[in-house]
Amino acid sequence: ELKNVIVSGIIFSIIIHGLKAFVFRAFFWQYDLPASEIPSQLVGKFLYGSALVMAVSFVVWLILFLKQKGWLEK
Repeated sequence: ELKNVIVSGIIFSIIIHGLKAFVFRAFFWQYDLPASEIPSQLVGKFLYGSALVMAVSFVVWLILFLKQKGWLEK
């Protein structure tokens, strides 16, 4: 069901990409920017990565949906 894909995509976005974008980029690989620009960089990277995770979740759902309906060969 598409609702499950959206919920799992949001959860994966927060857990997987949120962890990477915030913890690793903020503490391990710090930006070489003025302090005022760092929050916008973190938010931008988080939103971009979250959009990628949602797109991958949707593609996986679409493939499984098409296989279930018999439109793709198993």
